[in-house]
Formats: sequence, C-alpha cells, structure tokens
Amino acid sequence: MLRFAGFFAAVFFAGKAAKYVRISSIVFEICIGLVFAPSLLPVELLPQVYSNCPHSLTDAAKLSSMSSVGSVMSSAGSATASAIGAGMPGGRMLGGGSTDAAKYCGSEPNIFSFIGHIGVGLMIFESGMHFDFDGCKRVLPKATVVAIFGTFLPLIAGMLLTGAFGFPMYPDGFAAGVALAPTSVGIALKLLMEAKVLQKDFGQLILTAAFVDDILSLVIFNILFAITSPDGFNPVTCVVFPIIGCIFMVAAGALGISFWPKVLDQMKTKLDSEKRFMELVMTLMFFLLLGYGSFTMYLGTHLWGAFTAGMSFAGYHQAHHIWSHQTKRMTAWMLRVFFSCTVAFAIPFKALFTVEAFLYGSVMGIVACILTKVVAGACMGEAKFVIGWAMVGRAEFAYLIAEMAKSGGILSNDMFAIVIWALLYATIIAPIVFKLVLGKYVIAQAKANGEDVEAVKETVADMMRAHTLHGDHFPDMVAIEEQERIEKEHNRLKVLEEETRAKDEEIDALQKQISSNSLAAAQIPEKQAEPAKVEELEAL
Repeated sequence: MLRFAGFFAAVFFAGKAAKYVRISSIVFEICIGLVFAPSLLPVELLPQVYSNCPHSLTDAAKLSSMSSVGSVMSSAGSATASAIGAGMPGGRMLGGGSTDAAKYCGSEPNIFSFIGHIGVGLMIFESGMHFDFDGCKRVLPKATVVAIFGTFLPLIAGMLLTGAFGFPMYPDGFAAGVALAPTSVGIALKLLMEAKVLQKDFGQLILTAAFVDDILSLVIFNILFAITSPDGFNPVTCVVFPIIGCIFMVAAGALGISFWPKVLDQMKTKLDSEKRFMELVMTLMFFLLLGYGSFTMYLGTHLWGAFTAGMSFAGYHQAHHIWSHQTKRMTAWMLRVFFSCTVAFAIPFKALFTVEAFLYGSVMGIVACILTKVVAGACMGEAKFVIGWAMVGRAEFAYLIAEMAKSGGILSNDMFAIVIWALLYATIIAPIVFKLVLGKYVIAQAKANGEDVEAVKETVADMMRAHTLHGDHFPDMVAIEEQERIEKEHNRLKVLEEETRAKDEEIDALQKQISSNSLAAAQIPEKQAEPAKVEELEAL
C-alpha cells in the first residue's frame, strides 16, 4: 500500500512541478513511469503483477522453463529443442508468436493499463461535447481542408521516414503515421478561451479543424487495426464497417443538434429538483457512452462511439458542466495513470535511450510531427501560422494509438521508441510556440480592427502567464462563464464602493464647508455690534 502511495505521490507532484517549469505534465508523468518502471530499479514501487500483463508474466515463466529444457536437450545432442525459445524476446510470445501474447494482453491488460484506457475513453467522450455545431457551419469547408492535410501529411511523412530509417513501411510505418495524425483539441481550446478569441472565425476554424482531424484519425485508427488483424484485409471490416461508422456518427450528430437538447429541456421542466435532473443527465450520458461504445466496438473501436456519444450532448450548454462537475478529478487521475503507467511501462527503456532512437525520433518529430501540421494551415491567409501551430499539439489519443500498436505487435520496440520521441517533441514545443504566435496575431488583429489594443495586450499577457501547457481536462464553459460573471459583479461592486467612498468624502468636505460658513456668519453680527458699544461708552 505504501509503495502505491509513493508512486502516485511522485506522479502527482511531478505533474505539479511541470507547470512551474512550463513543460507539459505529460513529459514528467512519463519520466516518473520510466524511472519507477517494473524491473528497472532494485525496489519496485509497483509489483509486476499489477503493472505487467499477466500473460507476459506467464510467458516469461514458460520461456524460462523452455530455455532450461532446451539447454539440457541441446547438451544431450538435440538441436531441435534449442529452437523452442527462438524469436521470443522478453517472454512476450505464447507458443504461436508475439502476436498471440499481444492479442491476449490487448484484451486482458494489467489493471493500470485498463484504468488508463478508461481515462482516454472518458476524455474522448468529453471532447465530443465541445463540438460546436453552430460554429462548424461557418467554417466547415476551410476546416475540412486543414484537417485533411493535417491528418494525411503526418501519415504519409511518417511512413516515408520509417522506410528511410530502415524499418518496414507496413505495418510499422503505417502505424507510426496513424499515431502522429491526431491533434490535441484541449490545448487549442484552452488557449483560445484564455485569449478570448474562441468565437472569432479563426478560433472556430481551429477548433472545427481539430475535431475533423480527430474524426479522420479515428477512422484511420479503425482501419489500421482492421487490416493488421489475423484476417488481414477483409472488405467487411476494412471498408463496410468504417462506412457504417461514418453514417452512424452523422446520424447521432444530427440527434445532438435537435433531439437530445429538447429531451433535456423537457426533463428539466418536469423535474423540480436540480439534483435529480443532474443525476438523470449523468445516467443518460453513461447510457449513451456505453451503448454507442459497445456498438462501435464491433465496428472496430469503442472510441468512435465514445466521441459520438459526447457529440450527442454538444447542443446542450449545461451538459458538459454537469459531466465535468462529477468526473473532472477522476478523469484527471486516470490520465495521470495512462501516461505514467500505460504509456511509460510500454516503453522499452533500453531502446528509448539510444542515439539512434533519439536522432530518428528528432527527425520524425520535427518533420512528420510538427512541420506537416504547420504546413496544413498554409492556405488560410493571415492566420496560417496560428492555425498550423494550433494543429501541432498532441495528447492522449496519439499516445494511445502508439501504445496499442506496440502492445498489438504492430510496432516494434525500436520504432515505438522513435514514435515516443517524435510525440514528445510536439507535446513540449507546440503549446509554447502556439502561445507566442497566437498572442502576436491577436494583438495585430486588434490594431488592424481599431480595438482597444491595451486591453488586448493585457489579455494576452494573462494568457502567457497561465500554465496552460497540457490540459488534463477540458475547460468547463459554464463554470468559466459563472466565474467571469462573479468577477464582473465583484469589479462592479468595487467601482460602486469607490464611488460611494468618493461621495462620502465629498459630503464630508461639504459639511465642513457649511460648518465653517455658519461660524463665519455667526461672527459677523458681533463685529458689527462693537462700534455701537464704543459710541455708547463715549456718550457716558
């Protein structure tokens, strides 16, 4: 119990420390997971039974016994037994090869990997709630162009670089490209809100492009695991199922525009208790999340259903506030577990810290992970660099694809290490540069449009001071609006207090002036009476 507490305390404080050195908490959480990974240090903070796939532990024991048998038989002159353990690195194969063990570990992961996967699923569900249907109508054509380039350029560049590095372009290159394709919606959303430009056209374009990018990545993610399955290319799983999934997403999204908001409004009208309404909404959310996720699981991945279920509540303003109020801390901890355990424990330590992995990862990170996304916004006019850098950010979904590809036997250990380095480049650099580019663009637009430049500069300065380098949860719009309303009310009261104090001081000054005038007026008759008294005395 103490070892668990020590590990998660280290993860928690590492995430907090990352904010003060202005680096994404993802980096520090992965580092903690690497340092305290099973079998790396003499003292294991997390026992292997909780942090490793049970099948891999079983395989390791089998491998050990097989190796001993093989050595005995080979010493007796048998060459066949020594081949039993051939091609079984790390004890990951189960009789039929590494794909068998990977398949079992993928369906029955260790407890912490399982928790991490749940956290990513909840985050993707929450992401769907922020899909802005009204804003999407204004900018959808341009956003689609950016999203298409932003999805397929990293995919193609990742495949080509993988081949140039000497690895097979399929399946390793394809898996690497798919892992590099998604965009982090959370970082862009938070920074646009902090700069107070979310509702402007370029802000909506960024947000819509990021969502369309993630939708395309979900489709390609589904195709990746369909064509690399034991059945290989199957027209049903690789073509028909993705088409059904797209139709389902469009239909469910249409319900999120008109049907579900009306249902929720009617529920709120009929229920006299706010608490009961929130409970029913949460029940409905989990019902759709599990229902849609179960349906799309048979199409390839439950994450598709999770995103679609979130879109069902995007048209109701209070929905995300209710969800965030109940699940924010839980989701944040699950994502910490995802990066520090699910991702970090999957990283081969020796393969990661090699010169080759670092150099190849640096090239892939700069070219396939960053430049391709920046180029995606090249045709968007003055806002091209803002839009391009907004698309560079990577978070949970990209790491999830890489981890699942590795655990599924699609990515080799060496290629997985290269992809992790590439993703870390985008994770660290993107938020920092996007802040700078966004701030300069917002100030330039304020000058061009004749707005209050000083007020805009103050807003940009507040955004720069904020520690928004990685979002472990999406911003609660309702809570932020309420906070802004309270701040405005507080500022209004302060102004009224200042005005009241000034009026009180003015009244005091007037009262003093009246008092002095009264005394002066009272002294005038006395002065006029003095000559009369002198004349009276002279007469006597």
